[in-house]
Amino acid sequence: MEQNKLKNHSFLFYEYLIYTTVATISLFTFFLIIKTMPIPLDVFLSKMLTRLYIPSQNICIPPQIGELNIQIFWCFFIIFLSLTSFLLYKILKNNGKNVSFPKIINNICVAYILIIALLQQISRDNFLRKQFHYLKGKTTQEKYISIAPSFYHYVEEVKNLVKGRHTATLLTDKKQDKDPYMFFHRALSYYLYPTISFRYKNNSKEDSIILFYKKNPLNYIPKEYKLIFASPDYNFIVAIKKDVLNDRLD
Repeated sequence: MEQNKLKNHSFLFYEYLIYTTVATISLFTFFLIIKTMPIPLDVFLSKMLTRLYIPSQNICIPPQIGELNIQIFWCFFIIFLSLTSFLLYKILKNNGKNVSFPKIINNICVAYILIIALLQQISRDNFLRKQFHYLKGKTTQEKYISIAPSFYHYVEEVKNLVKGRHTATLLTDKKQDKDPYMFFHRALSYYLYPTISFRYKNNSKEDSIILFYKKNPLNYIPKEYKLIFASPDYNFIVAIKKDVLNDRLD
């Protein structure tokens, strides 16, 4: 009897030792990554409170902060929390406490979700405060200019030059699924609509071409098209079919 108790205590000792070691290694690795980050820890933690919510992006995808994906930090956190919780469960169970391991895991998951939700809400609040402070007192046009100062004035010139509604084909060398050109692509579509549309239907035939950050853009304008507008750097060009322009003039 005493021998079995001794074996059980010995087994529990090694079990605790294994889980404690794994948890310690996980925690050590966590802090090692923090130590080797390209940015200071306080800067990283500060950005976590502002970048967990990024407008126009899927907030379920953790962003890059200091060339590191913060997902790795949450992975180590949940591993450490799970291991230590399991160790706590074993200790309580062996001391005669009525505990349920699935319930502990469930509580861990709920706590994890609440922590993420809380940090994201803090990020939203910080974002809204900055936006309100930055845009307070500005007219609608001034707000548009502040969002896309590089080409908003060009869009306004195009809308003053073009009559009626047109549907365009957008030609670009830039990836439209990654910022900053993803944002430029959406902003350009929003500002030009409904005069010229290249993302949505506006009840008009396709009769225009928009060249946006296209190498040697003039080579892509067919003979039957007329250049209506070109920015000084030729990164934004609009061309419309000549016969459409003649019909509009008539």
